Amino acid sequence: MTCQKNIALRRFGKIYEELMHMIVGGRKKEKFVKNLLAWHAENKRIFSWRQTKNSFHILIAEIMLQKTDAKKVSEIYDGAQYSKNP
Repeated sequence: MTCQKNIALRRFGKIYEELMHMIVGGRKKEKFVKNLLAWHAENKRIFSWRQTKNSFHILIAEIMLQKTDAKKVSEIYDGAQYSKNP
């Protein structure tokens, strides 16, 4: 496992701990949401269907994501060039 993935997993672990504390201990939702969004900003992956506003393209990607992993969906989605063929 790379160092970057290790750091991301540790940060996610902290967010998970905060979530559990929030549920059990009543921690403020705003802080959790802020930390989760910060984690996502640092660790998100770029996918073609996130760059479009076309709801059909997003729907196709979401349906494919239910049955296979994101890397494979990205290869299929980009290979099919949905941006040119609605």
